[in-house]
Amino acid sequence: MCDNNTEKTKKYTKTRSSFDGLGANEKAAFLVESAIQMVVEGVRQAGDAVADVLKNVTAEFGNGDEDTSSEDASKDEKTEAKPAANGKKKKKAGAKKATKEEPESAD
Repeated sequence: MCDNNTEKTKKYTKTRSSFDGLGANEKAAFLVESAIQMVVEGVRQAGDAVADVLKNVTAEFGNGDEDTSSEDASKDEKTEAKPAANGKKKKKAGAKKATKEEPESAD
């Protein structure tokens, strides 16, 4: 373990020395890129933690939720189809009335 700490110290010293040799704009860009990389890594770790929790919850409660969501989707499709069917019936009824009115007017 001491070797890893020594190696990290050498890497840090080398990186720090290289950083000191950069110009002001390069230092600013390096710091911004490093900060963004740290945020991205934090988001990845948080996403992994959430994924693990979801896997545990899914395993605990089983796959019943997937079946329910399929049934809900079917219900939504049927509900959406009903207004369309009602709209068609209204149009047909209007067309029938117009047809009945024409012969009555002709008499």
